[in-house]
Formats: sequence, C-alpha cells, structure tokens
Amino acid sequence: MAEFSYSNSYHSSIHCAPFEALYGRKCRSPVLWAEIGDSGLIRPELVQETTNEVVVIRDRLKAARDRQKSYADNRRKPLEFQVGDHEPFEILERIRFYVAYRIDITEEFE
Repeated sequence: MAEFSYSNSYHSSIHCAPFEALYGRKCRSPVLWAEIGDSGLIRPELVQETTNEVVVIRDRLKAARDRQKSYADNRRKPLEFQVGDHEPFEILERIRFYVAYRIDITEEFE
C-alpha cells in the first residue's frame, strides 16, 4: 500500500505521479488487483477501507517528508567567503550576488 500511495502521489517536480510519468497512464486502483473469482471484489466496504488506508499512508509520507525538510533547512547555512588568502586558494573576487568566486589556483592544482 505504501508503494501504491507513493507511485500515485502527485510530485511537483515532475508535475504528475511517478507511475503516470513512467507508463504514460494512471494506475489502476488496488481494488482491481484481487482475483477475478473473489465474490467481494468491489464491495463498498473494501473500496472505503482501501481509500482510508491510502489517505493514512499519504499523510504519513507527507509528515516524513516535512520532517526531513525541516531537518535539512535547520542545518543549511549560506556559505560566504571574504576576498583574500584562504588556504589552499586565494579568493580574487566575488562574482555578482551569486555565491560564485574567482580564485587563484596554484600550479599544484592545475
């Protein structure tokens, strides 16, 4: 169920669900995965139970994703260097507003 939920959840980076991106179509519901001969194949209770499980799994995946993002955001710090001599390079200049620098590379790194 977790794999089903992940594969069919919308991902903003690819603008669709991973299953849809891979196969070019939406995935069938797990209700249809049962054996054809099962008498309760499309019972309303089964549909409701599966839908509830998918909602719970999506909520848990979102909570885990949000938790991981908050950990990463707390540890992320912008790096800035001053123009001057820093071992093993000399920083010649900062280029525009980006964190990009022009450095002097010694012969041993060429």
